[in-house]
Formats: sequence, structure tokens, C-alpha cells
Amino acid sequence: MYLDNGRGGPFKLIYEGIPSSYSYLAGEAESLDCGYLYMVRVTASNVAGEGPYAAQSVYLGNVPSNPRSPSMLSVVPNSVLTISWERPYTDGCLPVKHYRVNKDGVDLPHLVTPSATFFADDISTGGSIGTEITYKVKAVNVNGESLYSEDFTVTIGVVPNPPLNLKQVKTVSQTAIQVAWEPGLAIASNPVTLRYKVFLDDGSGNEPVRVWDTETHALSNIATLTGLRTGHTYRATVTATNAIGEGQPSAALTIYTGVVPSKIIHLAWKDSSQTWVEFKWMLPVSDGGLSLSKFRIYFDAG
Repeated sequence: MYLDNGRGGPFKLIYEGIPSSYSYLAGEAESLDCGYLYMVRVTASNVAGEGPYAAQSVYLGNVPSNPRSPSMLSVVPNSVLTISWERPYTDGCLPVKHYRVNKDGVDLPHLVTPSATFFADDISTGGSIGTEITYKVKAVNVNGESLYSEDFTVTIGVVPNPPLNLKQVKTVSQTAIQVAWEPGLAIASNPVTLRYKVFLDDGSGNEPVRVWDTETHALSNIATLTGLRTGHTYRATVTATNAIGEGQPSAALTIYTGVVPSKIIHLAWKDSSQTWVEFKWMLPVSDGGLSLSKFRIYFDAG
């Protein structure tokens, strides 16, 4: 048996004898490098001499490990669905030649180049809202195919419609309020809403800040917003998210942080005549955190 050096170099005799099983494990006595193409030649000899060789080549390495974490990047019902995945932990010491996507148990003919980790699937047929499709991915190098990734099942759909009727339902304190909303218009067979997020714009010109998220709360259409600045004006919006993605924000709700003023104090008669009477008073002890906008005076019928 003769073996080259994996780099197109000269052949070297690595074994001579009569093995009982007509096989030889190269690499135990030889120093071989993973990832290289080795050429092997085997001949038979008798007293007349050495016969012609049989040749074979082999890349030293393994098949890749399986691709990981398939997920959906985007979807347009009845058009295209794009999935992505993470590269294998190891390529088996040999470069990945391509990826192959399996859809509902059938390998698709398209081969994905190793530089890409995504695939846009044509779902113009069988891609209506509510349809379920299962994908998995395998990697291929010169020595063979990896195991498949884990299955990834997606329900075709669109992002939820914006929530409706966002309103303030309770003033908890001068720095906390409670808001509520209604689900957006339903889309038949669409994936269910999994998450709501509430955002506040403080008017500073910065991006609105997410202040409440059902990812860390129970799924609900009521949120208590805390840590607000007294006497400040905010604009609140809420979004809904399903397995497809996050929808557009609701119509904005203007929020004034504070409570109603305290009671007028020292209301007293000041002057009067036969046709008029004048009263005076002092400002409330507290304006509730908001500038006073007006006073109202009520008379009974006398």
C-alpha cells in the first residue's frame, strides 16, 4: 500500500504484508492531516513481481454536524417564506459544500451555498394563511451529509393588526397610571397574538421607550405604567406580536401625569350688594402635579 502526503506529493510505501482481512487502517502509524485529500495505491505481488495498482482517493475528515436553530425570517402569504439557521458546530474538518432544505419530509432540489444560512421558499401554492409547513436543514461536505437540524414548524400568517381604543382607565398616583386597549381587527386563521408591548414618547425627540411587555407579564390588555414624571405629558402606543412578527403601533394616547387638585381652601365672603356678591379663596395646597387650568364656581338657587 502506497500513500501520498495529501498535497500532491510523492507516494510512500506504508504497508507491505498479507493482512488477514485484506484491509489496513492508515493513520495509526502515519501522520495524517485532517482536511486533506489523500491518494492511496494498492498492489499485489508474487515471485514474478509487483502487479499494477488500484487507486482510490479520500478526504480525511467527517461529515458536518447538523445545522442548528432553524427559524423564520419573514413570510408573505401565498408568495414566499424565508427561513434561516445557524451553521453547524463543526464542518468535520472539511468545508461545507452546500445546505439542503427539507420541506414537509421532502428534500427540495435547490442547494443553498455554504456562505448563506437562509432560504426563500416559494409558497405561491399551498401558502395561504393558517397553513402549517415543517422545515429542517442538513449540511453536506465531500464526505457526506450531516444529520438534519431539529424540525421547525411555521404557521403561515401576517403580523397582527394594531390594537384599538387605547385609553387611560385609572390614575394610580402622580407617577403611575393604568391603561387598557382592545385587540386589533381579527384575521381569519392567523397565528394568535403572543405578546403586547407599550411604548412611551416623552416628547424629547428620542425614540419611544418600551415600558411594558407581556414577555415579562401575563398576556393581558391592561398595563400599569410606573416611574412617570409628575406634570409631564406623554404619548403612549401599544403593539401586538405573534409568531410572524410585531405589528404596527396603535393610535397614540396622550397622558398627563398627575391627579386632580386638592380642595380649595379658605373660601369666604368678601363683599356684596343687593344684586351681587363677591367671594375669595386661596389656591389648593396641591395642584396634583399639573398646572391649574381653571376654577369653577357653583351657586344654588338661593
